[in-house]
Amino acid sequence: MKKPWHIPRLFLIHLGMSLLKRYIRSLENAEKQLERVAIKAVVDNQAFILSTLKHDQLGEGLDSMGRVVGTYAPSTEEVYAKKSPKPRTAKITGQPYNFEWTGKFFDGMKVKTSSDGFDITSPSKSDLEKIFGVQLTKLTKENMDFINKRIIEPALYEHIFNAMAKISL
Repeated sequence: MKKPWHIPRLFLIHLGMSLLKRYIRSLENAEKQLERVAIKAVVDNQAFILSTLKHDQLGEGLDSMGRVVGTYAPSTEEVYAKKSPKPRTAKITGQPYNFEWTGKFFDGMKVKTSSDGFDITSPSKSDLEKIFGVQLTKLTKENMDFINKRIIEPALYEHIFNAMAKISL
């Protein structure tokens, strides 16, 4: 018995390939824009990125490897913290350095983007890194993974999904 309608198999294969080719072209075009999308996501969220570095990393006394750089000595709390200029944040004996004395280091921080990603700079960065002998403005692996998962990856996914959704059937 013959079916009431019949679509030739070759027609279905051709139609399927045609759809796939449109999706592939759309994905290839989306791929060419991923760097731009990632950079825009970083620029749009630079305040959050700087806050992560300042508060979750440097504010806890951590260098870019996640190690405590040092702790305040009694002389810092008893003598130096009472001299002018007075620090913006407390310097308590035994607590990790928080890298915020006058505010110049934190206030001068900026996010700089490039095709390789992003860096955080500050006018006093190199002086402090020489004094302590460690990198300070590079995010720890944990913080960078957090930024990737919370900011960059969602922006890339959204871009790819939007490219796919624009295909007219």
